Amino acid sequence: MTTSEPKPIAPILMTERQLSELISVPVNTLQNWRVSGIGLPFIKMGPGRNAPVRYHIKDVEQFIQEHRRFPSVVGEPTSETAMHPKRPR
Repeated sequence: MTTSEPKPIAPILMTERQLSELISVPVNTLQNWRVSGIGLPFIKMGPGRNAPVRYHIKDVEQFIQEHRRFPSVVGEPTSETAMHPKRPR
């Protein structure tokens, strides 16, 4: 019996361009998010400001899940109103 080569693992890191296309956000917006400290966690692939940036697929999946919204039903609170209910006056 011979040992076979292990099967390749699906890529776990995404480039800025790949993420941009997936979530329909321009690359420069992703860059602005990083500078502002908002958006997704990222990985710098080396020192310096021009080092390539990658995004871990698990962080991308979590970001998408957290930004998922459902249609509202008349009289039912939406995710937005449920998170920020109106204060009584």
